[in-house]
Amino acid sequence: MSAKYLYGRRVELWLETKNETYKFYYHQTVTHAFGITFTVPFSDSTTAQTCNAAIMNLSRSHQKEFKKGCKVKLFAGYAESGVGLLTQGFITGTPTITSDGTNSTFSFTFKEGVDAKTKKKVNMSFAPGTRVSTVIRRVAKKAGITLGKVKLAKPKAACKSGYTASGNPVTTIKKLAKLGGSRAYRCRGVLTVDDLSKADGHNEHLYLTMKQPGKHGGTGLIAYPTYNQDDDSKPTVEIQTLLFHQINVGSLIQVDNSYFSGTKRVQSGQHVCDDSSFTTTSEVYA
Repeated sequence: MSAKYLYGRRVELWLETKNETYKFYYHQTVTHAFGITFTVPFSDSTTAQTCNAAIMNLSRSHQKEFKKGCKVKLFAGYAESGVGLLTQGFITGTPTITSDGTNSTFSFTFKEGVDAKTKKKVNMSFAPGTRVSTVIRRVAKKAGITLGKVKLAKPKAACKSGYTASGNPVTTIKKLAKLGGSRAYRCRGVLTVDDLSKADGHNEHLYLTMKQPGKHGGTGLIAYPTYNQDDDSKPTVEIQTLLFHQINVGSLIQVDNSYFSGTKRVQSGQHVCDDSSFTTTSEVYA
């Protein structure tokens, strides 16, 4: 998949209350002031990420609807190619309002997730021979956790001596995923179990380059890849592109650049939208 249309920013922020769903739009035009900003991190961790969003010149009546615990969904994309879901979650804390004398900015944070209430502990026992995938699904159901994909590298893996699920359900699912040769992480707010195999994985494969033969510009790569080397971890490469809602944990990106080339699977990163940026930064293993 290559980027064909990367102009005309589009941002949608949905607020779901008990009585109504409010939808706020930003459509970039020559005469339209920028109205919605955000920072959305993503990671191959089961820990729910905290995201930030802000809306300019939001009416007082709408400001009152943004209450702690309300669900929000954030979408982004472009005029020609449309928008896609970046993440979703629930408002945390109390929103704030700032002003520069001309414009006001209404800011809030939300923690990613799709379930308003989940159990913090479970206590379940499973008979010998129960498949790992079955245990994962039953623990999630008991805890009120919505699961996305459940794909184990060892689909027939079983708990030969039985299994006792006791304690935090997310931690339990993380351990079970590892037992089945896979890993658990959150993708767009949904807890997912996947082996992240190159043969399957997500159908989100982007070709990224700064130049295209015979065409003006590239396909979304906006900076030279940067190598990061820590003493205690594997070397990684940071890839900065125009904002792609398709990119998240597990996405495949094919980079064609003199400094770094290859097809890699995204481990972590963040989407950023502000007055000067509409970008996605991805981290992959070198």
